[in-house]
Amino acid sequence: MEKDIIYSNEFLAIKMINPNYPFLIMKKNGAVTVPYDSEGNIYMLHKDRPNIGIYYELPRGFVENDEDFVSGAVRELLEETGMECIKHEYLGEIQPDTGIISNKVKAYEMLIDNHKKHYTHYDKADKELVKVVKLTKDEVEKLILNKEIVCGYTLSALNLFWISEKHK
Repeated sequence: MEKDIIYSNEFLAIKMINPNYPFLIMKKNGAVTVPYDSEGNIYMLHKDRPNIGIYYELPRGFVENDEDFVSGAVRELLEETGMECIKHEYLGEIQPDTGIISNKVKAYEMLIDNHKKHYTHYDKADKELVKVVKLTKDEVEKLILNKEIVCGYTLSALNLFWISEKHK
């Protein structure tokens, strides 16, 4: 085991940089997607996260060892929503905390066919039912203001999406 690593599993390791300063090393990179349709609606997951409760978030997850970021993003979108991407574009990289976490998460916008307003999808990878909701930009902004969207990856990816030239 590498010197100063105090804990390690298949996903992460914790290294002590000095006696009072832990550093989290993520062993897998990630991808987050912003699924949207030709009308500008955004599709989000309405999920129950045991550590914080029921919130809205974008499809995201680990990029597998044999995948590039785009392939991982496309796979995560399909696994978590059942949606297939028609066209994708790179939005940028998100670093959750540059001071204590080593991790690369890349954000992609994913154009999809227009879907129904709300539906439930069975995520085979996570073995759970997921509610997928179709939202306008105004509805997403209200959810943010009401603190129903709190995921840092989701908030960052939405910001990257909305500041890009074609979505202003």
